[in-house]
Amino acid sequence: MKRIPTGHWHHYLQWFRQVLGLEVQNETKLLSIEPIRDGRLELSVARPSGVSTIVTRRLVLATGQDGTGRWAIPPAFASLPRSHCAPTNADIDFNALEGQDVAVIGQGASASDNAACALEAGAASVRMLVRRQQLQRIQPYLWMTFDGFLRHIGDMPDQWRWRFLNHALSLRESVPQATYDRMRRHRQFAIECGTEVGSASMAGEKVLLETAKGKRLVDFVILGTGIEIDFEARPELMPFADKVATWADRYVPPASESNPQLARFAYHAPDASFIEKHPGQAPFLSLIHDFTIGTTMSFGPFGCSINAMNIAVPRLVNGLTRGLFADDIEHYWESFKAYDETVFEPDPKDTL
Repeated sequence: MKRIPTGHWHHYLQWFRQVLGLEVQNETKLLSIEPIRDGRLELSVARPSGVSTIVTRRLVLATGQDGTGRWAIPPAFASLPRSHCAPTNADIDFNALEGQDVAVIGQGASASDNAACALEAGAASVRMLVRRQQLQRIQPYLWMTFDGFLRHIGDMPDQWRWRFLNHALSLRESVPQATYDRMRRHRQFAIECGTEVGSASMAGEKVLLETAKGKRLVDFVILGTGIEIDFEARPELMPFADKVATWADRYVPPASESNPQLARFAYHAPDASFIEKHPGQAPFLSLIHDFTIGTTMSFGPFGCSINAMNIAVPRLVNGLTRGLFADDIEHYWESFKAYDETVFEPDPKDTL
């Protein structure tokens, strides 16, 4: 199977949940994480019935693309009202864009998907504004999709992890041919490369975009500008955001490979848990395992790629069980010494 329609994928996940009997609590939001006695964490969660607490020994944060940050809204667009501008992860009412002139900022997968949706909803025009001089046609993550890289890049020295991921993330992602064709089949679609937006402001009910190639008036702007790592942007991480070790704290790349944005990524332990910036300051961080796009600099496509799940999930689970076993090692030692279950009954004549 090449690609699975979104609806089919959703039904498959529901079937998978049912077959395995997984306990899933929907409409549950994690509010805070507090370290408590005996090396445990107390989680405050909000449900429709109210706020309650959960006590756990280990926590896995599988909170998606913005799990250790937020969807990026560049400064040029920060003052625009949400009625006229939204990032690609927003719940955009595409039907409301019928007959509208739409600008899509960026060329990545989510930007392209949103552009296609706007076109299919009947937008009068969709203009994709791309900062790069040429369209990105190479998909670096396709190269990474082999066991050697996915399984072992996280074990390599820092200089090699940084070098590989810095190169991959500087290329950014391309889009599949099918997505490109989905946009291109509409005559009201256009791509402008080398068009960085310097400023955006309201001009009556329109949005005025000022670029090096001139001014553009549009009705709505969709931002496909990716994510940025910012622990303080996540309420559950904010109280200890300054205690998490980042790549900036652990590795200084050569000047030619410097990248301040990537330096903000967390620097993870081998089991994908967070590490203290300063030893002894926040030891409970070892109980929190990251399974988001925030692990990219440590392990490559780990918590953000379906192609890596067959390697990433076992690595995460092995780390969890290793930690639990290590925590209980004295209990297992006493249990082992006390173990006295016999496996056969001897013949009476063999008994002395």
